[in-house]
Amino acid sequence: MNDQLEPSQTFEIWWTSEIDGAYRRWIAQQPGPSALSDFDARRSFAHEAGLLPAWAR
Repeated sequence: MNDQLEPSQTFEIWWTSEIDGAYRRWIAQQPGPSALSDFDARRSFAHEAGLLPAWAR
């Protein structure tokens, strides 16, 4: 991993269109608007789905 990247930038590189599709389905099922930022919501989804790479846990 490139140590020059911020965690959110590294997360963006890891985030794929396949994961994004699953995330959009997940977010649509959540009750009400989320108070989480987009980055935090995606991280929460990935954690719940067991998709976070080891370096992001």
